[in-house]
Order: sequence, then C-alpha cells, then structure tokens
Amino acid sequence: MMKIVSKFALVVAVAAVAVAGSTAETLARGKKAAPAPAACTPWTYKTAACNGNACSMQRCGLSGNWYPSIAWCWKPWCPA
Repeated sequence: MMKIVSKFALVVAVAAVAVAGSTAETLARGKKAAPAPAACTPWTYKTAACNGNACSMQRCGLSGNWYPSIAWCWKPWCPA
C-alpha cells in the first residue's frame, strides 16, 4: 500500500512541476502591453447634468470609471 501511495505522490509531483514550468514559460513569453491609463483620478467629482441651478454629479471610482453620485451642487460652485 505504501508503495502505491509513494508512486502516486511522485506522479502528482512530476505533473505539478511540468504544469508550473509550462505556465511560467507562457507568462514570460506572452508579455502584454501596459494597461491603458485610467479615465479619471479616483475620488474626484465632476458635474453630470444641471436642472436650473441644481446640478447632479458623478464620482470617479477606484477602477478609473465615472459612476453616478448622490452628491449635487449649486451651479456657481460646481466642479468642471
């Protein structure tokens, strides 16, 4: 029984080393271009739409995308 378990463990170890080696080689060979810069700076706000003097706003998330915000501003003091 111990002989079978040790042979099985050896086969699993060899397979794991082969998979790890091929994965590392693939990752090293397939270098990708640098990711695109974020569309905005996280945690900044901008004016989305105005209705009279009250304007709704959008917030920049950690992903670099704009999201609707519950914040609003009064027209003379709204960010760009």
